[in-house]
Amino acid sequence: MTNIVVGYPMNKAGNLYINGLALSYLSTANIFVTAGAARDNTDQCDIVIPAAGQTAIITNGGLNGLDTGTVADSTLYYVFVVGSSLAANPDINIQTQVSTLASGSSVLNGTVISEGTVTPPTWSVNNNYQPGVLFSLSPTAPTLPEGYDMFRRIGAVLTDGSANILEFWQGPAWNDASRWMWYDAPVSVLSATPEAAFTSLALTAAVPPAAVQYPTVGTMVKLQVDLDPAAAADFVAFRPTGSTNAGGQVKVSGAVATVHEFAVVDVFATLNTATPPELSIDYITDASSTVALHVIAYVDNL
Repeated sequence: MTNIVVGYPMNKAGNLYINGLALSYLSTANIFVTAGAARDNTDQCDIVIPAAGQTAIITNGGLNGLDTGTVADSTLYYVFVVGSSLAANPDINIQTQVSTLASGSSVLNGTVISEGTVTPPTWSVNNNYQPGVLFSLSPTAPTLPEGYDMFRRIGAVLTDGSANILEFWQGPAWNDASRWMWYDAPVSVLSATPEAAFTSLALTAAVPPAAVQYPTVGTMVKLQVDLDPAAAADFVAFRPTGSTNAGGQVKVSGAVATVHEFAVVDVFATLNTATPPELSIDYITDASSTVALHVIAYVDNL
């Protein structure tokens, strides 16, 4: 019998790299992961998705599905590639020496004069732990299928109020391990609200805290801004949570009183002091002006 080793991991191909393994939206329950390879989370071995890529279905359980439980509404799920170190072993054929006397043996006064023959059993092991994809609520510790012991996060998806995956696009940012995650329909993080002093706003409805990768302390978020100015030139200003900049770093102002001003801005979001930490920005408006915010995209640092 020919033994097959599937997903043989390479060794020391590069420090915590990711090549390929891009996510794409297929349907409300299905995503596709392109071919590629990534160092596992321990930076010891590589997990390789072959040329055909891999489809994952969040409504299924186990490998190429959800690690545990059922899909929840309005929830961020982390996406991992997973592999097995067992698949690193070459073909294994174990022959067992038979220690008992075989048929046809001759014994004289307790001494074996001649020993008969027997064909020892042979075990052939097929390591069929193919690399695959897994959804999980955990950003760092997915529940792995039996036989799997390697994983690396390659993105995150968000479900809507009906537990369907929101349509998205994933594209490169500064390098292959930093990727823009774009929502087809921007996700609301703030309804029309006035705020006369800088106030912290957690973005966890749309941006996973795991988008921050040590040693960074934050990530870029693209916001759709809807400002309703109470007076001409009233503004909304933004800064990273933790900043002491009294004027903010990014501003949008209205030209005419009570006429909505729309803009798209890039804001740096940082981890706040909540438990667990959340990605957060600060915002402020003039007087009774209100602002509504939607997340269009964010940079996911994998």
